[in-house]
Amino acid sequence: LTVTGVQLLATDAFEVVNPKTLIFRTLVDESDIALIQKNQTAEIQLDAYPDTKASSGVSYISFQSVPSSSGTSFVVEFPIEATDLSYYRLGMNGDARITLETKENVLSIPLISLKEKSGKSFVDVKTDKGTEEREVTIGMETDEKVEILSGLSENDEVVVPE
Repeated sequence: LTVTGVQLLATDAFEVVNPKTLIFRTLVDESDIALIQKNQTAEIQLDAYPDTKASSGVSYISFQSVPSSSGTSFVVEFPIEATDLSYYRLGMNGDARITLETKENVLSIPLISLKEKSGKSFVDVKTDKGTEEREVTIGMETDEKVEILSGLSENDEVVVPE
């Protein structure tokens, strides 16, 4: 096949892409890599589409580390089903939220409401006379929420700092 005006050299490189098997790659810090396992569920959120999340799962965890801006990291891959090629672009950035554990029907509060003193956890609770500081026992934490195991009831109003 001859195409007029196109010259290919032995040093030319091409990237072949199968749009039905797109992969989102992220770096996981070495301090967190022990928590990651194949087939854990994840949510991918691309910077270009902050209101859209794609469901995926861990398909690959690299054996060899790579240097990163935060130190030593490992490459973790997530397949993304590409149903619309006008939506995804190679090189897009985003975040992956990997589900490590799930608990349902738990009492939780915003993490910013929690105070720690002398190794104990406290929250401010609204009362008829103002507020009172109450000691609580905490469970699982996320970036935004913390599980309360004891010290609060569902009807307590926790003060959230501004």
